[in-house]
Amino acid sequence: NLNDEISGNKAVVQPRTEVSPSSDARPVMEANGSLTFRASQSLQEEKRYRLRRVTELVSLISSLCSVLGLDFKETIEELHPSLVDSEEAHSISTKTLDLLESSVARLRELKLQRIQRLQDLATNLLELWNLMDTPVEEQQAFQNVTSNIAALEEEITGANMLTADLIKNVEVEVCRVEGLKKIKRRAVGWEVDINVRCG
Repeated sequence: NLNDEISGNKAVVQPRTEVSPSSDARPVMEANGSLTFRASQSLQEEKRYRLRRVTELVSLISSLCSVLGLDFKETIEELHPSLVDSEEAHSISTKTLDLLESSVARLRELKLQRIQRLQDLATNLLELWNLMDTPVEEQQAFQNVTSNIAALEEEITGANMLTADLIKNVEVEVCRVEGLKKIKRRAVGWEVDINVRCG
């Protein structure tokens, strides 16, 4: 009977020693699982941020190309071919983000340079028109330029407002009116000279 009681006690004790290791391991598994879930969440948040940032930069480049009269698709494709596809297919690598940031900075600098150039030309043109009494009809062709003579960078957002061709056209107009001014000065000089001689 005593042996039966001892063997019975062993039977009771043994399951406890078997359960103990597994119960100790369970919290570790849960902790590891929790850490993995948090890491996954963090990774997804980083991906969403990068995709959102890439989309913002691509949109900025599109706007700048429109104002400057540049080929957006060609500009963006040079940075990364995936950027011409849908947003879901965009590359979100650090290199792509750096290239996009650099492109935005370069296009903004070009925009500022062209604004300054056009505003200088517009100022010169208005002075020449005034001096030469240029008809309003002739000035109308450059109204979109002279009307923005004091515009800020953020106010110039319309398509093709700062194209290379536009700047070239304004330069040609300035040269044309400058030529007329020189002719007029020579004519006035001749007239004065004739008056002096004949007087």
